[in-house]
Amino acid sequence: MIKKNTECETKLNFLILIFAVVAFVICSQVQAADIRDDTFVSNGADIHIYLDGKIVKGDYEKFRRVTVAAIIANIYDSGIKRIWIVPNSNGGNVSEAMQIGKAVSDLNATVIIRKNRVCASACVFIWMGGPIPGGVTGGGKLLVHNPYIRGRKFGYEDYERIMLQAQQEVSQFIKDMNLPVETVMNEILGTNSNKLSPMKQGVAELVSNRRSQMQFEWVLSHCGMYPQKEIAEAENLLSHPWIVCSSKMRADDHLRRYKKYVGIK
Repeated sequence: MIKKNTECETKLNFLILIFAVVAFVICSQVQAADIRDDTFVSNGADIHIYLDGKIVKGDYEKFRRVTVAAIIANIYDSGIKRIWIVPNSNGGNVSEAMQIGKAVSDLNATVIIRKNRVCASACVFIWMGGPIPGGVTGGGKLLVHNPYIRGRKFGYEDYERIMLQAQQEVSQFIKDMNLPVETVMNEILGTNSNKLSPMKQGVAELVSNRRSQMQFEWVLSHCGMYPQKEIAEAENLLSHPWIVCSSKMRADDHLRRYKKYVGIK
C-alpha cells in the first residue's frame, strides 16, 4: 500500500484557471489535494485512488506518481479488474483537472462519487474521464456552474475574449473524451456562477453511457452478439463462452493500458 502523500502549505503568486477561466490568487494559503492509494493489495482487490481537497498546480503529477506506483505494485495480480477513482473536491485548477481526467480515460478507470462526497466545478473534468455507467455517481453529488472571473476587473471585450478562449479549451477536452460537446457545454453554461447546481441526471447518464456503450460494441465485435437468454439460463455464468471471451478482452485491455501508462513494454 502506498503511503499517504502530504504537502505543506505554500505561498502562491501565479494564475490559477478556475473552471475554465483565469482568476488571480495572490499570496493565498493553498493546501494541495490529498491523493492516495487505498488498495488492499493482499486481497487482490481493485485499485482505489482517493482524491480529496482542492485541485492545485502539481496535482496531476502527484496523481500520476500515485497511480504508477499502484499499478507497478499490482500489475501482475490476476485479481485486479479495474481502477477506481474516488474524488471529494469542490474543484480548483482546471488545467490540472483536465490532465487528470485524460489520465483516467487512458487507464479506462472508473470515477465513483460516494455518499457524503462531492465532485464539483473543475472536479467534473476528472469525472468525465471515467463516469460510472448509468450516470449513477455512488450516492455523492456532481455539481457544475457557469465559468466566472473573480478578483480582477476587465473591459467587456477582454472579458469576452478570455471567456470564449476558456470555453474553447473546455469544449476541446469534452470532444477528446468522445462526449457530446453541445449537451455538456449547455449544462455548464446554463447554470448561475453564484452557485453550484447538480448536473441533470439525463445529462449525467448521456455522458456516462457514451463510454460504456462504445466498450460494449467493441466486445460485441469480437465475441459476437450478446446471448441474453443463454446467459440468463446459464448454471455457471463465469464459464459461459461469451462471458469468458468478454472477460479476457477486458483483462487484456486493462493490462495493455496499464503497461503503456507506466512505460512497460
